[in-house]
Order: sequence, then structure tokens, then C-alpha cells
Amino acid sequence: MIMKTKFRMLTKFIVSMAVGLILALFLLTQNDIRNMGFIKGLEDFLITQTTLIYLISALVLLVPATILYYSGKRSYLELMSSGQDNANNDVKRKAGYLDLSMTFLGVYATVNFMQYGMLYNKTIENPTTTLILFMLGIFYSTFLQVSTVKLVQQQDDRLKGDPNKTSFNKEFLDSMDEAEQLKAFKSGYRAFQMTKSITLMIVIFTIFMNILFETGGFAVFISCLFMLIQTVSFSYYEKNTI
Repeated sequence: MIMKTKFRMLTKFIVSMAVGLILALFLLTQNDIRNMGFIKGLEDFLITQTTLIYLISALVLLVPATILYYSGKRSYLELMSSGQDNANNDVKRKAGYLDLSMTFLGVYATVNFMQYGMLYNKTIENPTTTLILFMLGIFYSTFLQVSTVKLVQQQDDRLKGDPNKTSFNKEFLDSMDEAEQLKAFKSGYRAFQMTKSITLMIVIFTIFMNILFETGGFAVFISCLFMLIQTVSFSYYEKNTI
């Protein structure tokens, strides 16, 4: 079992290293990364059409999240009123739209932060407009996420925790039954393994970028810091979680 785990870790490292190297070599074939037609055109579009980018991301992510929320809410309330055993499969499937809505909202929040952080000092558009769009998006996505949690808590009084407090995650997890906790733990562990592999690819990629294009060590530092936090936090909770 230990040898199998070591082999799996070695395989992930080799694959991550290969992906990072391939990406770096691809960029090396370009004489100047900033003169690549696609990247140059994309950069110009982002700078000149920042407001449009915010509206597109809201249309692609926020609108579907809202539709999924209200559709999932109706089915979830019907599911809880009729009971798991009596509800048909279509109602159960649509009740799962609440989870899908939360996923869309999480992706939107990440994209929104990325847009504002990358473009706030480069856009030629009014910075106040972009700030307002950024804040509105964050407030709305947060409101919808909190509403989803409170909806679930209203229907299941076992689930504790105030989503507006920092202690929410611990209280909510502790109030779950063993089957729900096991599902959450499995999902979290698989997500950890995936992000660990992707982070390794990013680390190797940023190292090669710094070597080949002298992009600076800050990107390497951030990616390595993220991997360090992943490793240390997993080790800590593995030893301190019963």
C-alpha cells in the first residue's frame, strides 16, 4: 500500500513536471510572449472592454446561478415536505440544483476577484464603474449563498451555524450526521488531491517561466506558498481531527 502510494505520488510529480515543461516550451517557441497575436488581442480587449467583461461574466454565471437557485428551491421544499422516500426522482434531481447554484456562485466570485485584481489599474474605462460592478457582483453572490444555507437550515433544524460568522464551517460540519460528514470528508480529500496536483503544475510552470522569460520570482513564491499551506494544513488537521 505504501509502495502504491509512493508510485502514485511519483507519477503525479512526473505528469505535473511534464505539463509545466510543455507549457513553458510552447511559450519559448514564441519570440516574444507579448507579441503573440492572440495574447495581444486578448489584452487589448480586456483593457478596452472591461465593463462588457463584467456584464458577460454576470450573464454567463450569475444569471444561471439565480435560475438554478429558484428552481432548486421549489424542488427542495417539495422534497422536504413529501419526504425523501415519497419524492420522485425528478424532484430529487432538481433539488440538487441548489448545490449547482452554489458552484456557479463560487466560480463567479473567483472570476470577479480575478477581473478586478488584474484590470483595475489597466482599464481605460471609469474605475468607479468597474468598482461598483465588482462590489455589486460580490454582494449579490454572497447574498444568494447565505440565502441557500439559511433555506437548508430552516428545513433541517439539525444543521447549526450562522453563515455570517467565521465559526460557521465548524458548527455546520459538527451538526451533520456521520453519513453527511463522511461524504464531506471524501469530497474535501479528493478536492485536496486534485488542487495539490494542479498547484504542482503551476509551481513548475512558474519556475520555467522565470528561467526562460525572467518573469520574476513573485509568482513562484505565491504558488509555492499556496502548496505549503495545503501541505501543512492537511497534516495539521489529519493529526488533530478525530
